[in-house]
Amino acid sequence: MMQLIVLGQIPGTHFQLTFAWFQVLMVPVIFLVAYKVRKVHTSKNAGDVQRHYDVISLRSLDQA
Repeated sequence: MMQLIVLGQIPGTHFQLTFAWFQVLMVPVIFLVAYKVRKVHTSKNAGDVQRHYDVISLRSLDQA
């Protein structure tokens, strides 16, 4: 059924992009982008946490 849904012919070729091939191509791209976004978000968040603990340790040094 998915092979029957044609999204269109790619210009300059005789290849028609079907829905199944679209999924085969786009699912890894979506996962890769999601992985990169999560990696950037996690590294940014880890930096914020480290800065927070640095401030706490500086405050405790001031109180000592």
